[in-house]
Amino acid sequence: RELAVRNSVATEYGTTDTNEVNYLLDGSPDEASRRGRPWTSTGWRSRDGVIEIDTLGQFNPGEAITTRETWRLADHGETLVIERDVSSSRGIDHQHIVYLRE
Repeated sequence: RELAVRNSVATEYGTTDTNEVNYLLDGSPDEASRRGRPWTSTGWRSRDGVIEIDTLGQFNPGEAITTRETWRLADHGETLVIERDVSSSRGIDHQHIVYLRE
């Protein structure tokens, strides 16, 4: 199984980056390139539908970033909640992201 995600991120420089990532959800690593740098993601889907994704990437030469995300649906599938922990040389950042179905 695979989860395809496309997102757009506006940068502080006024540009917009669009990324398309395919996560494998059977626990096998998926190696990709983002902005010309190597990234490895590993994903799992539990029986109750919760998806966990671990990512290891290189942001700057020699600087690794690790991300752990937990994705779950709430409100009978009307809301996607993502808990994200990002660890880098700048420290640890926790993000709580909520998407509502239109």
